[in-house]
Amino acid sequence: MKVSRRQFLAALSAASVAPMIFVPRFSRAQMQAAAQATRAKQLLIIYAQGGMRSHALFSFDGAPKSLNPYGVAGSPGSNKAAFRLASPVGGNPDLAPFQQSPELLPLWGINMPPLFGSTLEQFSLLGPVDHNPDGPAELDEKRARNLISTGRATGGPGLLTIIGNRLPSVRPLPPFCIGDEAAIFGAVTPGMEAGAPVFIRDPLDIGADGNPLGRVTREPRGAVDAWELDFHRAVDGDLKNKLPRALSPQIDRVIGGREQLKAVQEVLARPELRLNTVENQAASKGTAYGVPLSNRRIEQAFLSFIRFPSGGNTLSSNFNDPLGAKLALAVRLLQFGSPAVAVGMSGFDLHRDENKLLHTVSRPLGRGLAGLLFVLGGMAGVEAKRFLDEVLIVVVSEWGRDGVRDDTGYNDQGGSDHRGGPSCRQQILPIFGAGVKGGRVIGGFSPTVDLRPTGKIFSTASLSATLVSALGVDSRAFIDADPIEEVFAST
Repeated sequence: MKVSRRQFLAALSAASVAPMIFVPRFSRAQMQAAAQATRAKQLLIIYAQGGMRSHALFSFDGAPKSLNPYGVAGSPGSNKAAFRLASPVGGNPDLAPFQQSPELLPLWGINMPPLFGSTLEQFSLLGPVDHNPDGPAELDEKRARNLISTGRATGGPGLLTIIGNRLPSVRPLPPFCIGDEAAIFGAVTPGMEAGAPVFIRDPLDIGADGNPLGRVTREPRGAVDAWELDFHRAVDGDLKNKLPRALSPQIDRVIGGREQLKAVQEVLARPELRLNTVENQAASKGTAYGVPLSNRRIEQAFLSFIRFPSGGNTLSSNFNDPLGAKLALAVRLLQFGSPAVAVGMSGFDLHRDENKLLHTVSRPLGRGLAGLLFVLGGMAGVEAKRFLDEVLIVVVSEWGRDGVRDDTGYNDQGGSDHRGGPSCRQQILPIFGAGVKGGRVIGGFSPTVDLRPTGKIFSTASLSATLVSALGVDSRAFIDADPIEEVFAST
C-alpha cells in the first residue's frame, strides 16, 4: 500500500517518542553470558565539562609545581591516590565539613559524612588516559568530546543510549542525563532511539506531575512541541486500525513509548524525588546506616558544604549547588532502578583566574564524591553487601590542561591551557565502587614535567568501553577499543 507524505511524517513522529521503550536485543544465551560478565549493576558518570585539570586535582605527592601549584589532601609521602582539593587561598581544603553542622546531629547521629581527605583509600585513579594515544599532539575538542561520550572519535550513540538500548534486561527506569553538560551521553543515531535517556536539568526541573521539563530528547530543550502532544492524544488502538498496516511497527513503538513515559512520570512524581520541598522532607526510600534515607538526609549529605545566602543548612536555603543537588537526585534515580545516570558540571575551562576560581568547582566535586562514598557505603546492596559495591562511579573530562609556566603552574593570566602537552593529554581520573579496589593508581606515570608513563597508556575509547561492558553490554559493536581489565584487578 502506498504511504502518503502525511502518513510518513506521522511515522517519523512516532519514532521520535520511541526513546522511552526498552527492547531486549539479546537471545537468552547471550543474556546469560552477559550477566556472567557483569561487574556492576549500575553506572554513575560525573562529567567535568571544559577540560578538568586532573593533574592538579588528582595525582601523586611530589608532583612539580608546574603540574600542581595547589596542595595535597592526603597524608604526606603516602604516594597513594590523592585528591588535591584546590585551595589557592590557603587553609584546610576540607573547610566547613559535615561535622561543623549541628543540624546534622539528629539526622545522621554518630555516622557523620566524612571529610574528603579521609576517603582517599576508597577509590582509585586511572591514568594516563589519553584521548588520542596513537595520534599527533594537535587537539580536536569535538573528537575528544565524542570519545568520552560515545567511545568513537566521529561520534555515534551516547554511552547511556547504548546501555538503554542494549541492556539485556528490562529496567523499571531508563538511563538519565542530569544537567545540560551531560546531554552528550544521550546522543541518538538512527536505529538507537529505543533506550535513549531522559534529560533533566536538575531536581527543580521536574514538574509537579513528574514530567521532566527537559523531556526525552536527543538534545536539551525546554518545551514539548505541540504536534507531539497532539500525537500522544491521538494515537490509540482505534487509530492504529485505521492506518496502513505498513505503519503498524511505528505506531506500536509510539504507543509503547507513551506508556513508558507515563511510567517514568509516575516515578518522578513520587515524594522521594520531590527534593527541596518542605512537605516532602520526611519522604524516604531505603535506609543508610540503619536510619531511613529521607529527602532531608540525602539533601544534607550532598549540600551541607554549600555556602547558602541564608547562612546555613535550613529548609529556606538555596537548592542551587551546581553538583550536589544533581548527585542527590542521581542517588534516588539509581535507587528506583535506572541502570545508568550521567551528571554534568561546568566551570573547569579556566584559561584565566584559575588560581582564584578552581576551588569553586573542585571543592563541590570533592564534597560530592565524599557524599557518594558516605551515602552509598551505608546502603544495603541487592546482591552485594553495600550499594556502593554495585554502582560503578567515574569522573571524566574531555582532556586535561597544561600549566605552561614552571615557576607558577599557570599561564600569564593565572589560568591553564590546552596545548597538547602531557598533562593535557594524559589525564588521571578517579574511579570507584562496584568492587574496584581502592587506594591504587591503575597505570601510573612519573610525577615529572614530561609525565613519563610507568605502565600502560589507556585510551578514552577504552574507558568508554569499560563503562558500557561493566554493565554486561557488549561494547564491541559501538566502540573500537577493548575494555580496561586492570580496573577490576584485585591488586
